[in-house]
Amino acid sequence: MQGKPTRKLTDDELEEDEDDDDNEQVEDFRTRLWTQNHVQCFGVPIHENIIMFFQLALLFVTLLLFGGGIFHLIEHPHEENNLNQTREDFNFHREQIIEKLHNHTATGDMLDTIDFYELLREHYIGFNPEQEYDNKWKFTNSIIFSFTIITTIGYGNFVPQTQWGQIFLMLYGLIGIPIAGISLGFIAQCVLYGFTMFSQLGKDKAAAAFNEFDADGSGELDEEEFFAALERLGVELSDEENRKLWREVDTDGGGEIDLEEFRTAVKTLNADLTEAAGKKNEVIITLCGILFWFLFGVLVFKFSEKWDYIHAIYFLFVSLTTIGLGDVVPETVFGEFFLIIFAMIGLGLVAVLITLIRDLLREQQRKRKIRVRAQKELKQKRKALENMNFFSSMTRDQIENLIEKMEIVSFFPHSQIIREGNLIESYYVLWNGSVNITSADGTINEKIESPSLLMESAIMNDSRSPTAYASVHAYDTVEILSFRPDDYQSSITMSEEEEEVDDDKSIEIGIITSSGMGDQREHFHDSFDYLPETEQLTISFQT
Repeated sequence: MQGKPTRKLTDDELEEDEDDDDNEQVEDFRTRLWTQNHVQCFGVPIHENIIMFFQLALLFVTLLLFGGGIFHLIEHPHEENNLNQTREDFNFHREQIIEKLHNHTATGDMLDTIDFYELLREHYIGFNPEQEYDNKWKFTNSIIFSFTIITTIGYGNFVPQTQWGQIFLMLYGLIGIPIAGISLGFIAQCVLYGFTMFSQLGKDKAAAAFNEFDADGSGELDEEEFFAALERLGVELSDEENRKLWREVDTDGGGEIDLEEFRTAVKTLNADLTEAAGKKNEVIITLCGILFWFLFGVLVFKFSEKWDYIHAIYFLFVSLTTIGLGDVVPETVFGEFFLIIFAMIGLGLVAVLITLIRDLLREQQRKRKIRVRAQKELKQKRKALENMNFFSSMTRDQIENLIEKMEIVSFFPHSQIIREGNLIESYYVLWNGSVNITSADGTINEKIESPSLLMESAIMNDSRSPTAYASVHAYDTVEILSFRPDDYQSSITMSEEEEEVDDDKSIEIGIITSSGMGDQREHFHDSFDYLPETEQLTISFQT
């Protein structure tokens, strides 16, 4: 039986199928990224950071309740016994004082002052003002004490008196302090995210994030910068997905994406740019957040504890810096529990600020080292070029300007740098390593050590269409500084004192031959002769 003939798809239909496939891939990206960052909770999608926030907050509160409960169970009975004993001692000595005073006046036995003082001194407790015997280890106070331990504030206004309480304190602090540090740090990051989001209202977050990711300040993101940006945004894709995404966003195929293409990528990925957009000002945002939270705390404690502003500021300062002197502490239940909420956020923000300042100082130190290293390398390259005949007539500024335009290209041992017969469009300076100049039959004609102008050994046949008649291979690991003729020309004409030149002005470049080809010179106006005539072949490039 003859099958039904298959119709060949037209080009338009093929393009439509490709567009459908691309759209499906985009939807797959969005769906997978959404599932990566969201968790289904009772059928409602919730961002994983929100889940983590409540999990760590619950862990922190559970840690406080657990510690407070154990301290309460251990210390409260012991404190109650101490209070009962103190109350009994006070009553006993008070009665003794009253009795001795009564006997002394009733019998008329007049002792001298010293004897009478010694008689009453052993009952000095009875002279203390009668007070309310309040157990400090109530459950609420035990929670506050646990809080001061795991946050390392340690006010010290009351401490464990039993050995078991002291042993538990050490174990509790050993476990609780790291957990509290992690919890408070993440909670502070979430609060800081809220401050950052508020600071970005009405601003172009895509442009701010784009500038943050544009490491070289070129105004475009290359493939490496783009994938580094995805990593910072928390986007996890496979290598194949990265390549597909790059083809999707690099609409013009130029190998770099501009701001508008970046917007397309962000929309495709549904990425959150809040943190990246606020990265540049994160220290200022954190400082403003701490200041706002601190002033809010001052107002709350002023009215809840009936303190003046100085006492409120003093208490919050010693708390957020974990100095914790304990001479001023909240006494109301509201004040105690607000202290927990306040310190949960405040201590985390302070820790974030310290980390940001540390990272900022490290980054400044790193940039300074890079700057010093770059200046050192620039000086080394300039001195090396000044010793080459080709660059001898250039000024220091012109050479440094040319070095800035050079690109560094690395080659592995035995790899080919220049192939015989290929057009030579750029000039090479051998900066590190050594190369072999070989003929067509593979014979090594010459070995060149760095630093050297490599083009002095790559022989060209035609001045109008320069081609190499010798091949160049890396002998070992090689670093090449490459530059184009127009880079050279622009560096030559950079000086403001230099006269303007015509559009057809040519640059004449000397090429050393390894075979002593003699003088093959074409004369052009304003040409430069740098090398001995017996070893020079002049090539002219129109610029």
